[in-house]
Amino acid sequence: MIKKTIYLSFLIATVFLGSCGKEFLDTENLTEHNLDNFYSNPEQIQEALAGVYNALIVPKMVNEPTLVANVLSDDMLAGGGSGDVLIRSMEAWEPSEEDAYLSVWKTYYSGIYRANMIIARFDQAKYDDEDQKKQDLGEAYFMRALFYFKLAKMFGGLPLMLDPIQDPNQPRATIDETYAQIASDLKFAIETMPKTPVTAISPSRNGHANVWAAEALMARLYLFYTGYSTNILGVSKSELPLVDGGSISKSDVANWLTDMINNSGHKLNEDPRSNWPYSYLSEVEGVYPYAEKEKLKWAEDGKNLETVFAVKFGAFANWGGAQSWTNRLCLFQGIRGNSMVPFGQGWGMGTVNSQLWGAFGADDIRKKGSIIDVTDPDENCGSYEDSKGFHETGYWNKKYTNIQYDAGSGDGVAGMYYNLYGGQKHYMLWHMQDQVLIRYSDVLLMAAELGIDAQANLDAVRTRAKAPSVPATEENIREERRLELCFEGIRFYDILRYGTVKEDLEKVNIPVNDNGIPGQFVGKYRPETNGLLAIPESQIRLSNGVLTQNPGW
Repeated sequence: MIKKTIYLSFLIATVFLGSCGKEFLDTENLTEHNLDNFYSNPEQIQEALAGVYNALIVPKMVNEPTLVANVLSDDMLAGGGSGDVLIRSMEAWEPSEEDAYLSVWKTYYSGIYRANMIIARFDQAKYDDEDQKKQDLGEAYFMRALFYFKLAKMFGGLPLMLDPIQDPNQPRATIDETYAQIASDLKFAIETMPKTPVTAISPSRNGHANVWAAEALMARLYLFYTGYSTNILGVSKSELPLVDGGSISKSDVANWLTDMINNSGHKLNEDPRSNWPYSYLSEVEGVYPYAEKEKLKWAEDGKNLETVFAVKFGAFANWGGAQSWTNRLCLFQGIRGNSMVPFGQGWGMGTVNSQLWGAFGADDIRKKGSIIDVTDPDENCGSYEDSKGFHETGYWNKKYTNIQYDAGSGDGVAGMYYNLYGGQKHYMLWHMQDQVLIRYSDVLLMAAELGIDAQANLDAVRTRAKAPSVPATEENIREERRLELCFEGIRFYDILRYGTVKEDLEKVNIPVNDNGIPGQFVGKYRPETNGLLAIPESQIRLSNGVLTQNPGW
């Protein structure tokens, strides 16, 4: 029972095992994959890797780590409708349903299991191309590290599953042990994957991790672990531990990040707004005055050299069990109860803190490039009606939202991606936008924070935003991260590692509209949680006490 519930993803293995009747013991299976005939060539490894990447998509959207981090931060409020209790309980740091985060727990452990299967069976695969062999193995290690890192930021120390046949009822490792495993996996990925510039990587590998993503993620890991340990747990740390007893120093991370900056081929777009799909609408006359007036140019998913790593989506979302194959960040964070052009309706979660609007400089093009102000005529929101949900401020996320217009094809108003690529004509299914997990501007700001050409890297990000140069102080770099990376799931973990999370959250004190009733929103935080969420209670019960709950829950 424990095995079925804690590690339900073991059932995924049936895709490869096929039937296991008595005949299976006595005869060779010629028609179905099994552990003897799978993982034997690059094509099968690629199939298995596709399953690993698929686990990046969390079925229960209010468990999706980017949405969770946005709502926990000081830049977004929970919002939503009357039935969206979990998202507002999350924001208030209050318990709600006992298995509030079971979906992300199960989904990411399924991804870990799939990566473990590849790693354990990889020696069976026969490759002619040694670089491809190293690339595929490095991707499996990268993805295992990514899943563990995402879970560790949410839940702290984790049961470390590294072998697909080990007993899944494992106790939680310590924070140090958990991060040592993540760091060791990333180090292996960095040292294994070929250093091919992104401009030379085949388009068929679009959406796959590479060595440059691993170097960037290592920097994020180092900054979070050392900051969180020092400022939240009160244990000063300046290095990342490794499983073998070694460690990764600040200079090691700096060297990897410098390598990434100098050799990856990634670069900033000339305009930060080019990263986001609304910029495409400058090419569609009469749809979006702001995009036309600013002459924006979309960098386009899959071709954007500022994107270091992203979750990919396609045109295959449907009602037959594949609703999550669309980028539901755009749906869940879209404007609630309003279907306009170019901004269509969504569930209204993650309304924008009006204090963030005021934090941008007057000439900073990221202000209107990141936030929809429904009172601005250029935003084309004249038909907007408030009082549709909770925590309405009049400001909405422009990076991930429902974009729609009439393309003149006879379909009427439809989603931007539907107009471009087809798929399902429904506002809940037509979001194919990349969900960017690592962006090159983040890399430059991490480099500045680590003291790598700090002034030049900070200036590079600010100059393209039409913002004046400021000294590369710790305070200014932190504020720049807030402005540049807002709504990308980064801010909460930044203020957590800075140790300013309580102060920053409790600074939020703004007027809001709650379903037509004027109110005042005041941010909350409970320090006794150490910024961690509740491990699913069902898993703790079924472990017979092997798993333990986080403090404060």
